[in-house]
Amino acid sequence: MIARQYQHKSKRGSTGLLRTRFQFAILLCFIWTGIILLKLFYVQVIQHDYYVTRANKQRNGVVALLPERGPILDRKNRPLAISVPMTSIYGVPEAMKDLDSELKAISKIVPIEIKEPLNVVKNRPFVWIARKVSQQLADKVRQANLSGVYFTQESRRFYPNKELASHVVGFVGIDNKGLSGVEYQYENIVCGIPGKLPVLRDAKKRLLYSTGSTPATTGRTVQLTIDAGIQHIAEEELHEAVEEQDAESGAVIIMNPYTGEILALANEPTFNPNIYKQYANTRWKNRAIQDYYEPGSTFKPVVAAAALDKQLVDPDDLFDCQHGSISVNGHIIKDHKPFGTLTFRQIIQKSSNVGTIKVGMIVGPQSLFDYATAFGFGKRTGIDLPGEAPGVFRPPSRWSAISIGAVSIGQEIGVTPIQVLRMMSAIGNGGYLPTPHTVARISDSSGKLQQTVFPQPQSLPIRHEAIETLQTFVEAVVDEGGSGTLAEIPGYSVAGKTGTAQVIGPSGTYADGGYIASFVGYVPAQKPAFAMIALIRGPKKEHYGGRVAAPLFRKIGQQVLKYLDIPPDQVQNPAIQVASAFPRVKQTSIISEDIEPVNYTPPEQHHKLENGNDDYKASGLVMPSFYGKTAGEIVQLLSKANRPFRLLGTGTVIKQWPFPGTLLTEDDLCIITLGTSSQNVTRTNRNVNRK
Repeated sequence: MIARQYQHKSKRGSTGLLRTRFQFAILLCFIWTGIILLKLFYVQVIQHDYYVTRANKQRNGVVALLPERGPILDRKNRPLAISVPMTSIYGVPEAMKDLDSELKAISKIVPIEIKEPLNVVKNRPFVWIARKVSQQLADKVRQANLSGVYFTQESRRFYPNKELASHVVGFVGIDNKGLSGVEYQYENIVCGIPGKLPVLRDAKKRLLYSTGSTPATTGRTVQLTIDAGIQHIAEEELHEAVEEQDAESGAVIIMNPYTGEILALANEPTFNPNIYKQYANTRWKNRAIQDYYEPGSTFKPVVAAAALDKQLVDPDDLFDCQHGSISVNGHIIKDHKPFGTLTFRQIIQKSSNVGTIKVGMIVGPQSLFDYATAFGFGKRTGIDLPGEAPGVFRPPSRWSAISIGAVSIGQEIGVTPIQVLRMMSAIGNGGYLPTPHTVARISDSSGKLQQTVFPQPQSLPIRHEAIETLQTFVEAVVDEGGSGTLAEIPGYSVAGKTGTAQVIGPSGTYADGGYIASFVGYVPAQKPAFAMIALIRGPKKEHYGGRVAAPLFRKIGQQVLKYLDIPPDQVQNPAIQVASAFPRVKQTSIISEDIEPVNYTPPEQHHKLENGNDDYKASGLVMPSFYGKTAGEIVQLLSKANRPFRLLGTGTVIKQWPFPGTLLTEDDLCIITLGTSSQNVTRTNRNVNRK
């Protein structure tokens, strides 16, 4: 009986436990179901927008359509840099059946760019295999029919003239980004605007179809002031001169002295931008604007300008040059040859250090510094190329006891070739400091002109009479048996200045046997068609500027004058018949016969709009020189020519804007400043014979 009762209770207890467990399981199911429902509600309702956005990002994508870079042309529309279509090969590692064997197969056809280990490459969704290969090589890879290997079209920058103007044009990297020269400076203009291609992808990111696209916009066209013909002449002659002298390097810059347009800029050694990686990066450096040096005697015109402008010295004042030696606070400075008594004009003509130092002492440290900075030394010229150096020019407060002597002959100052050329250009054009530039105009892909580049020059605070006298000084350097006679060009008047500077070594002192020979000048002297600086670093056979750089100036100058069809000025009739105050520009000539020449393209040859009309409103009028004319004469001439003008001051013309030789547009305002030749000038310390 007791056993039966126990069994009954045991069955009833186990049944209750099972029921309790079942009820608990059902409760858990309800709780779990509730949690799932809550989660679904949270995901599908509360976070609906978030997950829709994520889904769209996964299946919708945008493929960037790289634009084609705009061409770079010379001033006569000859191509210097163009873009050519190329094929690039890329791979999707997860879609490649055998990554190692496929890459080896491709490497037998074209060099591959993958340098990382294969285990790293396998984890990437995309990898470039070969960039910008020829169509023939790409077709060979296609014929291999490899899995996971795809092709796309890209453009490659090509420089058809190879080394020509490489330091001006520059080059681009593998991703078509400008790395130097105009390519870098005008990157935002040349590069174009990328296009967009919306695409739909599957779970494996395979392209299913596209949904329309925004095409890429081709970069704008940049036309340079560089003339490929003049550039070729400069590069060939510079290369020959450097080889002849077994020199380290050299530079030549040719510029329009009125507008600042760079007609040629050459460096030696040079490089081919198509294969720039095969050259040492030192060859990429644009030494003509980046390397500074002591100018030596090419700085002496600045001393002369200060003395003449302040009327401290007359051209015929005599100086005892002490047979080629002078002591400046115990430091002996010598001439390249002994001189006795020389006039101020002869001091510059023969490049006497002793005489120039004496003139510099009369000018004084502060005035010398002020005039040098007015000529642009110690600061960048503003040329539109990257990396320009400002040079080095300490203020007088940091000069030593011998600095006045050293600075007067172009020592203790660091300059760039472009700064020296700018200084000489200001002398040749009558007192206006031009802004050097390499870009003339910018147009879109259809040829429509968008921008004309014409930086405004600065007027030098120097009397016109002083500039005119200084012009005769630098002309005598070449034409009257001065230090630059080897720069003489038969039939043409040449003005310029020689320079011979020692190289400063790593220790801060002059290195033995190291020289920089230079010559800077303009031609023809009366109406310059161009200004040029020729510089040779480390010549081995000769080291004087008059013997090394002056002949290079002559060789280049002769060819450029013939190329530009500039008539000889020393055989022409000096009596010039002027038809009117504003002569029309002749379409067949690049210079005007009665004003300073300007190398402008005639308006008819400028870019055209699609409707065929001129898009550059040029009047065809050239600004003549009004210096020395009275207010009445100015009013009569300008009124007759129907030109807007403004007169400032009284007396005769001492300054004018635009400067002589400028091609005027229809709306240009002529600003004429009147005064007296001795206005605001005090003459002191004048002696007929200076010891």
